[in-house]
Amino acid sequence: MNWTLRLSAIVLLSLPCFVMAVPAAVPVVSPNAVSTQTAYVVDDFKDGDISSNPTWWQFGDLFLSVGANTESNESNYVGKQSLHFQGSTTARYVGGCGTYLALDASAYTTCELVIYSPNSESGRLMVELYDDDNRNFVIEPSKFSVGQIAFDDKFCYEFPIDWVGWKKVIIPFFMFYDANPKVGDDIWNPDQKNGSGGLVQMQLIANAVKRRGKVDFKIDSIRFYRDPDSKYILPGRDAEILDSTIDENIDVNIEPRR
Repeated sequence: MNWTLRLSAIVLLSLPCFVMAVPAAVPVVSPNAVSTQTAYVVDDFKDGDISSNPTWWQFGDLFLSVGANTESNESNYVGKQSLHFQGSTTARYVGGCGTYLALDASAYTTCELVIYSPNSESGRLMVELYDDDNRNFVIEPSKFSVGQIAFDDKFCYEFPIDWVGWKKVIIPFFMFYDANPKVGDDIWNPDQKNGSGGLVQMQLIANAVKRRGKVDFKIDSIRFYRDPDSKYILPGRDAEILDSTIDENIDVNIEPRR
């Protein structure tokens, strides 16, 4: 069965982001050239390895594993392997993972994830994108506010994984909302101009549908691309985001290897 989910952009910009993890500092690297390609694959997991090319760090009670796609309804856009997200919680938040990009993403307009859901309550996924505003290729945690970052922008979008089978989830960048206003310049500018690291990193946060629950889904691939039709988005109920009430059991990700 072939599914494509285009998420709508209503009611998101005025809602706060539930901050559950922040990345740690990363080493300065040479800037990437602006890509002339129409797509950039963050990861398709076909190498079966999340420890390199790219490296994914994980935090919280989320368990990650790479395995073969053996579902009977695989579509022609599904590869041979995917990243399996599993975990349980008593506080709705399960955990997350992240990867360092240092990418000039100004050529792209859209984020696409190919996701497998075994049932209609497989969880919720928040996508977090961090752009570099203090021009050092680093995302620094705040010294004064737990779970926040100090100098750069964080843009978020969250959606329910409430279908059965494989589906493409397509999220235009303009639908991501500023999750830390008054930090950074509050502008989506993922380019590498004037010494900026551009789109420095990405995190994926997994939440259960209910406070006591679990997550269980697969991501086959993640990519950014330029979509000439990204300004036309069909409205739908997937504009809903998770209630932003802060829980005292929030995990803060301080990635020690970076």
